[in-house]
Formats: sequence, structure tokens, C-alpha cells
Amino acid sequence: MSFKSIIKNIVKPLLMPIWRRVWNRIEARIQPLEARIQNIAELQNLEIYSKEKILDKNEASTEVSMEFLDTQIMQSTTNVQFLGIYPFFRFPSVRFSSENESISFQGNMAHIGIIFYKNNSGGIVHITHDNTKSTFDLYAEKPGHFLKEISLENIQTTRVTIKSTGYSNPLADGTEVTILGIYSCKYLSEDIQAKLNDHVVEHPYKSAKLNQLVDVFKWYDDEWLEAMRSLAIDNNSSLPDFLHRKDWEWTQCLYGLVKLGAISPESRALGVGVGWEPISYFLSNHITEVVATDLYDEDSEWSKLGAQEGDPTILSDPDKYAPFPYNRERLRFLRMDGTKLNFPDNSFDFVWTCSSIEHFGGHSAATKSLLEIERVLKPGGIAAVITEYILPDPYTGRHSFYYPEFFNIQCLYAYLIEPLNELSLVQNIDLGMPHYYYEKTCFLPEEAEAPHSGIKKPHIVLNVEGCFFTSIALFFVKGHTIESKENKSTFSLDLM
Repeated sequence: MSFKSIIKNIVKPLLMPIWRRVWNRIEARIQPLEARIQNIAELQNLEIYSKEKILDKNEASTEVSMEFLDTQIMQSTTNVQFLGIYPFFRFPSVRFSSENESISFQGNMAHIGIIFYKNNSGGIVHITHDNTKSTFDLYAEKPGHFLKEISLENIQTTRVTIKSTGYSNPLADGTEVTILGIYSCKYLSEDIQAKLNDHVVEHPYKSAKLNQLVDVFKWYDDEWLEAMRSLAIDNNSSLPDFLHRKDWEWTQCLYGLVKLGAISPESRALGVGVGWEPISYFLSNHITEVVATDLYDEDSEWSKLGAQEGDPTILSDPDKYAPFPYNRERLRFLRMDGTKLNFPDNSFDFVWTCSSIEHFGGHSAATKSLLEIERVLKPGGIAAVITEYILPDPYTGRHSFYYPEFFNIQCLYAYLIEPLNELSLVQNIDLGMPHYYYEKTCFLPEEAEAPHSGIKKPHIVLNVEGCFFTSIALFFVKGHTIESKENKSTFSLDLM
């Protein structure tokens, strides 16, 4: 190999990530103060948006007055770094480390949430509000997010201050305090499960558990396994470890649609962000029309990597991914943005989307997609939505994790449940997960291929950057009542 080839193929790939990190840090330091402070208001995935530009800035006194949609930064000490792009997470954050450096703010709702970054350089931080002081250790052997929520006694006057102590855990390499986001909320995360009852139909569906996290006990259910076989999913599963949540997602989606009586010969169905999923092909053999949509972008990672779920060749050659014979006249694949569905109101009898809405561009984009699904559904129609759910801390049981693409219980309620006008949950949500699957967590990206490739772990609970997550299924009906057609439908999975 020539010297030029060594530089191009070995040295350059090794050095480029380091150079990017160094440049990002330099860029953050030379940013104008106004731009640095503006950044904390523009965390797209944390839903903190600037309502107006800086209203008042006096650098001599280090007073910064800034209005937020959710919070107001009242004061920051001189040396606080407002980072343009935090190198490891690729979105803005604020960091400080010296003793007595601080940031103060107030919210416009009853509670405040603060998302910290914990790592091996994390220090000790004080949070003060309403004459109360709390101390937190931000050291962690493995990096991750930590969420702290606090209740405010007086929304109008309470100032929350986060201050670095300059001290750290003896194991830590530094005293850094890194804040990834700040938000206001109406409810504490621990109180939201009870609030979900307000969004369930008057007479909840009871014949089967549909709204739930990945349920490994479904693999014992013969009817559910028949749904899996109908999708031509290789049933090599064996409890308790040789299981994959993707198999569960597709099967649970079809199973729920069948149980709710959504599938009938006259039905029209829409798939949102569905790639080449087998559900599209299956439905073409049993209903009038199936429209499968996705971006199908040649340049997207979904088209090039892994299973190539967004491969655009499916638009001209749907046979390429067909898992079994299907009715081509009833199935259309269309290129379409999941947040802008180009169909008239009340067009479809049911809509499904499996692990897609979390990739549409942040939590607000997921809301836009659900509102579009709500719009194109016929009254009484069913929406099957499967996405990624952040589990509580397995050791404390508290909802203390955050990840920008997935939904913790706070984000689930705020972006997928509360904004809906006409969609109601067909039943409450079971958020239980056996502790065994926490203990068998797959760490990403190293164990992404589990349970295959010699990795003897179930692909049920996963961990990315310290955050535990799994899949969740949500079934909605357009309206406030549900009349199950299960016993009236002539459809049977045995038809496959």
C-alpha cells in the first residue's frame, strides 16, 4: 500500500472525528455572546424555542433577559459556555465547571425539567429554588442523560438556579456541569400514567392487551403467533432469550388490527413510513386498497444501510421485497412525507406506522404526523402506532432518562397523546416490563445484532448512551367510543 493510500484510507478516517470535535469546541468559544445565548432557545429535539430575540443584554453586568416559550433565562455568570454544537450529541447545550458558575431561569408552568449529561467528567451540582437546595452527582462511568424534575411553589416569582460547586466524585476526571435542555411541564412524569385515563374511550377494549410495551408473553399466544406466521416472519424465536422486538412490532400491529375488526374486504388502508414492511403485502390480499408511503430517498441512511428499509427501487419494483404472493393491483407504494399526507380528510379506514414517527425530525414532527393520521382517518377508523419508548431507571423506578429521538413518559404524553383532538386510546397503556429483560439489556451499537451473530441476548430492552428503551404499541380510534367489529368480521388469519 502506498504512502498516499495509507493517509487516505487509515490516517484520515482516524483523525477526522478528532478534528471535528476540536473545531466544534473552538467554534463554540469564538461565537458571539448573543448567538451563544440564543442557542439554548433552539434545541429542536428538546422543544425549547425562542419566542423573541434577546430583549436586553448588558455584558458588563452579565445580565441576560430572554423570553422563552417554556422558560426564561434570567441570569448567567460570565464564564458559562453556551456551546454551538456539543460534539458528542450534535445539538446545542450549555456547560460550566468552575466553582459558583451558574445559570438561573424561571418557567411558566407548575414544574421544571432539567436534562443533564452525566459522564466521567461530571461534577457536583446544586439546584436551588423556593429556599430549597438539592445536590446531584453528575459522574457516570458510561455517558448518558439524567432528568431532574422539580415543582415550583410560585410560578410567577420562583427562580431556579443551577450552580457548579467546583467539586466532583473522587472517581471523576473533572467538575463539568452540562445541561442538554430545560423545559416547563404541567405534570410530573410520575403523575402522567394516571392522566392517560383521560384519553381512553368510554368503554375500553378488553378482549386482548394491545396498548403495551413489548410483551414477551405474546409468544405463548397461539392467535398472536398465527399473525406472525401470516407475515412470513421466521418463527425461530425461543423464550426467554432468542427474541427480537421488530418481530413483535409487526405482529402486534397486525394482531391489533385484526382484534379491533379493522380488516375487511371493503377497507382502505394507509401505511406511514413503512418502507417494505410485510404488512403492506399481506393487506393487499385481504382489503380493497393499500397505500404504503415513505420518503424512499436514495441518499437517506434508511436506503443504504442495514435492511435498506427506505430503498426507492420498491416504487418501480415492489416484487423485490415481496415475502409472498400478493395482489399488485391493490397495493401502491408512494413517496410521501409522513408529516404532510397528501390525501383528503376521512379517506382511510385504518392507518398504521411502525417505528417511524420518531425519525420524522423530532417530537413536534411526530405530533404533526399523528395529527395528519387523525385527519385522513374516517370517523371510527383505527390508527396503529408503534414507536420507541424510554423505560424508567431499572434501579430506582423513576423516569429519569431522555433521548432526543425517543419518547419518555413525559414526551409520550405531551407529543403523542395530549395534542390529539379526535383520536382516543382504545384502552389504557400497560407500561410493565419484566426485570429479567433489563438484566439482559443489549448495549448499542455493539450488540445491535442480538439475538443473532453469536450475541446471546434478547433484542427486547436496549441501551443507548445510558438510556434504556424498548418498543411501545398504541392503538387509537377516531372518536370517543369504539364498537369492536371482531365478532362481526368475516376475516380470519387462517385465510393466509
